[in-house]
Amino acid sequence: MVSSFDGFTHVDWKAFNVDIGTWDTSNVLKMRYMFRGAEVFNQDIGMWDTSSLTDMQDMFTSAAVFNQRIGNWDVSNVVNFFSTFGRSGFNQNLQFWDVYQATNMNYMFFKCPNFVQKVCWNGTALPLGNQYQMFFGTGPNGNGGALCTVETNPPTSAEPTRTASPTKTATPTVSPTKHPTMKPFPAPSKLPSSAPNNLIDFETEIERFKDGEPTSSPIQIWEVGHVTKMSEAFKSQTGFNRDITNWDTSSVTDMSYMFDGAERFNRDIGVWDISQVTDMFRMFRRARSFNAPIGNWNVSKVKEMAQMFKDTPFNNDIGMWNTTSVTTLAFFLQDNLVFNYDISGWNVSACKNFDHTFKDAEVFNIDLSPWDIYSATQMRRMFYNSGLDFCLNWDTDRISTTIRSEMFKNSKNGRFC
Repeated sequence: MVSSFDGFTHVDWKAFNVDIGTWDTSNVLKMRYMFRGAEVFNQDIGMWDTSSLTDMQDMFTSAAVFNQRIGNWDVSNVVNFFSTFGRSGFNQNLQFWDVYQATNMNYMFFKCPNFVQKVCWNGTALPLGNQYQMFFGTGPNGNGGALCTVETNPPTSAEPTRTASPTKTATPTVSPTKHPTMKPFPAPSKLPSSAPNNLIDFETEIERFKDGEPTSSPIQIWEVGHVTKMSEAFKSQTGFNRDITNWDTSSVTDMSYMFDGAERFNRDIGVWDISQVTDMFRMFRRARSFNAPIGNWNVSKVKEMAQMFKDTPFNNDIGMWNTTSVTTLAFFLQDNLVFNYDISGWNVSACKNFDHTFKDAEVFNIDLSPWDIYSATQMRRMFYNSGLDFCLNWDTDRISTTIRSEMFKNSKNGRFC
């Protein structure tokens, strides 16, 4: 049930408030993100059989009004309580929860404004680092919750007896008259009961990182092998320069705007596998420190490279890139004042848009006569104010007189042969 309703396509999840209290959850291992952002959900799920659960990370995060009695849940197998009730409306007694297996309670009640409970768990058996800001910002005055010290041995038979697990029943079908846009949920046996522990919700974690809020693990060790879109991940993060060289980017297809405006970023990400990426629009635009060696990247599927190094001090050899799929190089090196590597061997036969590609690239001076520009339809001011001092042996029959007149304007001495 990982993210079962988070972003659910058949219902407005923020307005979701269906009675699901009789669901058979006895085989579910993970409920990570399950009710995250469910702003009006407040149904009684206190009778759920949670005896198999191992992961409750962010389960009720930002569930603004949820405040049901779940103190009898069997959570004896749960190891991950990271931000379970973060920013939620929860304020119930969890005194009898068996949390002896827990290894992560960081931010468990983080900024939970109503929570004023004291919980006498075996908390002192946990390393303090695994209870970081557990009650930070709780209660009306920001100090509502507390963890009191009790015996730290594993629970014994003297522990209060839990309520017996409910009788298993078939999953109810949601009435279409009440929820006409909602499709019936599949039977519990078909719901995803688990996912690898190391996978993260990339969009959620990135937003937390940008907002200065806690993330489930340090960004350097995020497991992102399943992520397909990293667009705008660090856009306008002017101070960002964390070491993310070990990220697994082999599934990513979209890196547009990824480091746009990340003025301090300059990590060696040349080892990244970007072989599935198709979009690099503005990827390093205004990344004013970036100059990492990325010449070995496999860019064979990339179609969009417009503004990729615009206003960036990038000056590394990318002459071996396979650019056969690229359709636009507009503004590619505009305002790059240092780049001057030989890219004359690029195959740009599919590229249609060369507008401003080298505009204001003041030191760029490479003879690009070998380029096949037959597909080009836009070449306005391609070398305007550049350092080009070559005559280009291109077939100009398909280039309008107006465009030709401005292609080399203010360049050092660029011209057609």
